[in-house]
Amino acid sequence: MDPKGNGLPEPMNNYNLPNEEELAQKLKILEDYYPTFANKSVEDLEDMLKYNDLFQSHFSGIEQVQMTRTLQYELRQQGLALAIENLEKKPRLDELRSQAEHKSVILNSLTTDFVETSSSLLEIQRKYSRKAMIQALAEKISFYEQETERILHEYLQDQDFLSLQKSPSGKIYGNNFELENTNETYSNPENKLDSFLKDFIACRTKYHLLAAKNELIQES
Repeated sequence: MDPKGNGLPEPMNNYNLPNEEELAQKLKILEDYYPTFANKSVEDLEDMLKYNDLFQSHFSGIEQVQMTRTLQYELRQQGLALAIENLEKKPRLDELRSQAEHKSVILNSLTTDFVETSSSLLEIQRKYSRKAMIQALAEKISFYEQETERILHEYLQDQDFLSLQKSPSGKIYGNNFELENTNETYSNPENKLDSFLKDFIACRTKYHLLAAKNELIQES
């Protein structure tokens, strides 16, 4: 570089010229890769640098440049062919995309139905599981036991009411009310007994059947 710092290369002097061996190597590289330049005279090179059209014409004739431009053209043609092919496939791709979206909606619906059905099946399995059946039997047994006690209690209350002493006027008093003709109101005590026995035996029978069933399940 220029020692003054103006960025210009140093003038060619004998001391900075390449030696003959380096010069021969560079000329060999120039002849191998750029023979058109190596065969040019100084005047031809000066004209090429002076006239841009002449330089471009000679530059375009270089084999490496022609190969590069040929490769660029082939790549451009291949890219264009791929673009045309992709455009031709676009309607089919749009159709397939639409079908995929439709099937995705169906799949989501089926998935939702599957989850709901699975939940229902699990609920049914829990409902009819051994534990659930034993619990349901226990609730029914408790219900019929309480029902028989209620029937018995009501019947005994009726019997206590009928056992009240008659007043001198023939009236029966109790619980803040009176009956003028007890024989007419309770003219058929056998009917009340039959009704009581029927209801009591029915409830008690169901109670014992369910208790026996529960005992069998517990033992199995």
